[in-house]
Amino acid sequence: MIVSEDNTSITIRRVEPGDAETLQTIFNEIVKEGTTFLTTEAASLQRIRQMWLSRQTEAYVACDRESGEIIGAYLLKPNAHGREHTSPTQHTWSRQGIVAEVLVGC
Repeated sequence: MIVSEDNTSITIRRVEPGDAETLQTIFNEIVKEGTTFLTTEAASLQRIRQMWLSRQTEAYVACDRESGEIIGAYLLKPNAHGREHTSPTQHTWSRQGIVAEVLVGC
C-alpha cells in the first residue's frame, strides 16, 4: 500500500485479464487528448490485451484502496523483441504509463 500526501491509499498489483476494459478506457482517453502518444487511433480491446497482457510484458495497475478502481497503470516490455542488441548502451526495455483522468492535475 502507498499513501499519498492527501491520504489517498493505493495498491499496486499485476494486471489481470479483467482489467483490460478499464485500461482501454484510460488509454483511449489519453489518445483522444492527442498530447501523449503518437497514435491518434483508439485501441481495440484486443489491442489492449496484446499490449498489457502479453507474456513479454511486465504490467501493473495502481488501484484506489477503498474503491478498487484502477487509477493508473505501468508496463515494461522488451524493446525490439526478438532482435539481438549488440551494444550495452542500446535500450533493451520500453516503458509506458497511463493515469486516469480523475488524477490529472492532482
